[in-house]
Amino acid sequence: MDLWIVATPECVGRSNGELPWEGLPGYETRFEEITREAGIMIVGFNTYVFLFRHYKGLLPNRRYIVLTQKHIPSGCKMLEFVNSPQEALDAAARHGKCACVIGGKQVIELFSPLPTVTKVFLL
Repeated sequence: MDLWIVATPECVGRSNGELPWEGLPGYETRFEEITREAGIMIVGFNTYVFLFRHYKGLLPNRRYIVLTQKHIPSGCKMLEFVNSPQEALDAAARHGKCACVIGGKQVIELFSPLPTVTKVFLL
């Protein structure tokens, strides 16, 4: 399982519930290309909520794995809530060979040191 980190230099260290790269030229196109290629996105709960609102739903052809301490049932086959980084890795491995770690700050910090991180995309 390859992990890709997708972030901007500004996002590392921020945890205010906003995506700091929103509005940057070419960001959305590049973000969508990278996440479509991987097919799996590992995100924290706040990032999931932001993306869901921003895109008015789930991005097509991507599985969302949401890392949260909340117990939330999902009726959608492309959306899974997990309670630990290991559960996120296990879920990603069941569904593909590559996953993008999108954020927020704490999620990026959890996954960045792992030896399975093969690419870092700074948008």
